[in-house]
Amino acid sequence: MSRIKHYQAWTLAKRRTGSLYPMVMGMSAVIACLAVAGLEMSRVAGKANQELREQLEARRMAQAGLEFWQRQYNAGAIADPTATLQQSISARSGFSVTATYSSAGADPKGAAQVTSVGSFGNAVQRLTARYEARPTLYENFRCSLYSDTANISFTSSTVNANHWSIARQDTMASLSTIQMDAMTGNAFTGTLANFRQRTINPIPWFSNTPSFASNQTSYPGTYYQSPAANAVTIFPWIGNEQLLANPDFTSDLSAWYSNNPSATITRITSDSYTAPSSGQISNRMTVTDSPVQDITRLMVVGGTYTGECYIKPDNAGTNFKLRISVYRKNDTIVSWIESSSVKPNAGQWTRINIPTFAFPSPASPPSKIELSLVSDTTVGFKFDAFRLYRTDQSGAYTYIENTVLSDTYNPFSINNIAPASSGIYIVDCRNKTIRIRNSRIRSTLVFKNCPSVELFSGICWETVGRNYPAMIVDGTVVDRTRLDSLFTNNLRESDTWCNYNPSHTPFGGVDDDDFADVFPCSIGGAILSTNSITLGNATAGWGTIRSLTGPILSKNGLTITTTTKDINFPSDMILNPPPGFYPAFTPMRLIPSSIDEAPSPGPTTAVN
Repeated sequence: MSRIKHYQAWTLAKRRTGSLYPMVMGMSAVIACLAVAGLEMSRVAGKANQELREQLEARRMAQAGLEFWQRQYNAGAIADPTATLQQSISARSGFSVTATYSSAGADPKGAAQVTSVGSFGNAVQRLTARYEARPTLYENFRCSLYSDTANISFTSSTVNANHWSIARQDTMASLSTIQMDAMTGNAFTGTLANFRQRTINPIPWFSNTPSFASNQTSYPGTYYQSPAANAVTIFPWIGNEQLLANPDFTSDLSAWYSNNPSATITRITSDSYTAPSSGQISNRMTVTDSPVQDITRLMVVGGTYTGECYIKPDNAGTNFKLRISVYRKNDTIVSWIESSSVKPNAGQWTRINIPTFAFPSPASPPSKIELSLVSDTTVGFKFDAFRLYRTDQSGAYTYIENTVLSDTYNPFSINNIAPASSGIYIVDCRNKTIRIRNSRIRSTLVFKNCPSVELFSGICWETVGRNYPAMIVDGTVVDRTRLDSLFTNNLRESDTWCNYNPSHTPFGGVDDDDFADVFPCSIGGAILSTNSITLGNATAGWGTIRSLTGPILSKNGLTITTTTKDINFPSDMILNPPPGFYPAFTPMRLIPSSIDEAPSPGPTTAVN
């Protein structure tokens, strides 16, 4: 019995020993597999981490490329900002950067789209970003009044301003109330208790740049005369100058038209009163069929005029008159001015003239004014040598008078064919002083060949571009404006019988067709003179423009006499100056929200 039990125990022990071995071996295999898997996972994770690290480093290289471009560009170290820049960071890393510009071209006043490709190891990252110019106003232009080389003088005046006056030499105040701070490079004289003063000798902001010399590239007017400004050049009329366009039909019939489609006007060279050509009209159906020129822009109420022309009829026996017709809406003639009747001989050039007359005030704004010929038969005729003169103005001056000049209306172009959509006009004064009188201007005017700009009567002046200057003058500026008929500081339509807010140039979004409106006598925008500026005059009643924006900048001195001025320098002009009022080279700044990762890295030219 005990032997049986011993055998059974031995058999059971043997069975247990045989089943444990496979279990141990299985566990060992599992452990070995896990170890191998762990090693593989560790290797894969290490590789993934390496790739991620390389990608992050490549992105850092791309970001470094953006920073490098901006730093080098702003330092002026990049000869061609649009070319590919390459920079080696280490033996295994680098970046390349290219830049393209906005529609402003490679002008630092514009914006740049910059692409930077960074590489590290096997990773490549591509980032794009936008940069914009942030120009700042010249330091010496950050003021209400500025005299570059001479004095600022206040006499019997009241001046309120929200910014400094800066004079290179002396600041003088006599019998004046000056509500502003003043800085001067030399001395204060006169009544000093009315304003705070500071003497800084020398003032550090001497204008070598910008230049007040019109022949220098850093002259603020240079930009406005460049193609980038899209300015239009105008030639204001000289006093007593012939006013009509193309009066002799030298090369074509431009500016002339037939007032009846049935009648035909042609240019001929076979016969003329003034060589080489004349005009001819045929197929006249009515006695008013005529060659016509629109002269609305030429006629000023109260101005005196005289006109003439020469005609040669096909047959004798017809009476002719030279006529100026005034129209209202629906082509209705409401009045006319005409010459005496003339009966030319057949085949003979004969003069017809309107003696000197004063253009009368109409009851309401005319829709158009035309110069034409009328007769008592429908005979055809040749015509030549038309003339219309303004006789009450001096030939020593050019004039902008009783008109609107804007980005949508150019009275110095035939039928408004050339308005400056930019709002910038180059005014060629042909070496004569210009007188601007009773006008509304919505433009930047840059005067050249101009000894002086004189402002008369009422002026309402604004600009189109944000913070753009009102006028840049290569000469002096003199304010001789006067109060209106009600002794207020306004430009009043009923004083001049001129509509200053017609449909082509609304004021504050409002236009009309009457003589009932009143506009503030003011100048909104900087005034810059290469010589001197006189605001007001010792003669009582001159210098009535009260509201100015500024800065008011002169080369050779500022005089404010017998007047009241409110000068409100626009603070945002410091960070948003107009072209020409900040250095030509403008640093670029990154637009933070513009950084973007390109979907495909593309080829790289990075240096490794």
